[in-house]
Amino acid sequence: MVVGEDEILGQVREAYLRSCSLGKTGYELNEVFQGALACAKKIKTQTDISKASVSIATLASAEVFHFQTAESKKDGLEVLLIGGSGRMGSSLLKNLLGRTGIHVTATRRSHGLSETEGGKLEIVDYRERYLYLDRADVILSATESPHYTLTAGEAAKRLCTRKNRLFLDIAVPADIDPEMGELPGCRLVSIDDFERLARENNRRKLQAVKDAQEILDAELDEMYKSLAFHKAAGKMEEFRARFEGYSFDKLLYYLRDHLDAPAFESLLGALDGEKSSSHAGWEERAGENDAAVKRVMQEEGEWGQEERERNRDERERSRGESVCSMEGKGAFPFYMDIAGKRGVILGGGKVAARKIRKLLPFGPRLVCISPVIGEEILCMAKEGEGVELCQRKAREADLEGAFFVIAATDEKDVNGWAAELCRRKGILINAVDDRKNCTFLFPALICDGPVTVGISTGGNSPAAAAYLRKKLGEAIPEGMGETTEQLGRLRETVLNRLCGQSDRETCLKELFAYCEEKEFQAGQEELEVQLEELLEKCEGGAV
Repeated sequence: MVVGEDEILGQVREAYLRSCSLGKTGYELNEVFQGALACAKKIKTQTDISKASVSIATLASAEVFHFQTAESKKDGLEVLLIGGSGRMGSSLLKNLLGRTGIHVTATRRSHGLSETEGGKLEIVDYRERYLYLDRADVILSATESPHYTLTAGEAAKRLCTRKNRLFLDIAVPADIDPEMGELPGCRLVSIDDFERLARENNRRKLQAVKDAQEILDAELDEMYKSLAFHKAAGKMEEFRARFEGYSFDKLLYYLRDHLDAPAFESLLGALDGEKSSSHAGWEERAGENDAAVKRVMQEEGEWGQEERERNRDERERSRGESVCSMEGKGAFPFYMDIAGKRGVILGGGKVAARKIRKLLPFGPRLVCISPVIGEEILCMAKEGEGVELCQRKAREADLEGAFFVIAATDEKDVNGWAAELCRRKGILINAVDDRKNCTFLFPALICDGPVTVGISTGGNSPAAAAYLRKKLGEAIPEGMGETTEQLGRLRETVLNRLCGQSDRETCLKELFAYCEEKEFQAGQEELEVQLEELLEKCEGGAV
């Protein structure tokens, strides 16, 4: 098994969707598979398990890309690849041709091979390799030859143009004369350098496995609680009747969020009283359990008389007013992590599809419920985008365990029913084009990597929100998203190296100012070098 390899995720997703299309999955399987896929995505994005490569071909390609950025050759990097037909050479060639702004001249000993890749690849005879040396910016060698493919003496005769060049030797035994790195403007990276980096990355991966296990344990606990909650959902009306006058729903949701799975399952079993003819005395125990729960409600101010009176007042007020009025108020822009959270979309048309499309990049587990589901949503489900489909009318049980609900139907009665139900259960709801039935608003979004800008007019003017989104989107510099992602990785280094808050802030501000000066086009390696200089100044008291 290769640590961090995520190819199997696609295979699992494909098998799961195939089962869904055949109608072979129920709630439990849907919960387990959707939870597993969401958990895998969270591990991939929140740990280094798939970021630190141990592949020599990938590491060599990354070195080329860093050089391309550092030398400002985004549109014209010339690469000479010696040994493009072997396993290592083929992997390198694939990586290089997938990058914009790179032209590859590859040597092969075989003849009759045609040039491909839209002019990005030129194939030449191995014996002519020195003829293409001068024009190359990067030279890679990956042959199985027992002799040097390039010698420093011969290269010195051919290198006429003065410029920086990067030589990468990823062969065993070595392909490139070690003295090549002594020539003016030439830097040589050998297979030993890459193997050291690969070992360090493997160490990081092993640490990432521990981080991944923590995420997995937490997600498993949440899944077990969701399954237990769903099992008890059919008895919720009975529970409410037994605890009439108490904020039973809120207490149960509170306990679900604060107990681990075994404790929560035990609680539900106690509330159910283990109703079975094989358990003598269950009625007596059920009465004792009910009394205990009520004592907790009475003792805790949050669930006591004050809470019950507030709920009663709210119910009376809701009979003559909206479920939740946001009229005349602005909406506070909370930014929440919804990865792995269950979201229910009521409606299957274009509006629902638009909401789903905006939500999916943030990793929630979505369920779309509607008697009629449009082609766009069907396609998203088939593509493995993480959408479960239920082609029927919505039921109250569908909302159990939901973190948020979006009512995007064209039936006001359905939207109103959902809003009332969500309000009673403490679930966030957005009713499209019905501001009075919303407890949260869906903003106009600008997304660029980790940079997310949400724009709201409080539901007063979607057209104004769209206008602002366009204007603000144009104001965000190209490369801002990638730069902030890089800065996020480097921030950990600053926090580990510097103790004083003032020093940390100064260093991070200086680093961002450098990014701004470079118009947010600086590469990771360039930023690492700049950060090291700033850290040395801070540690020496010069900043």
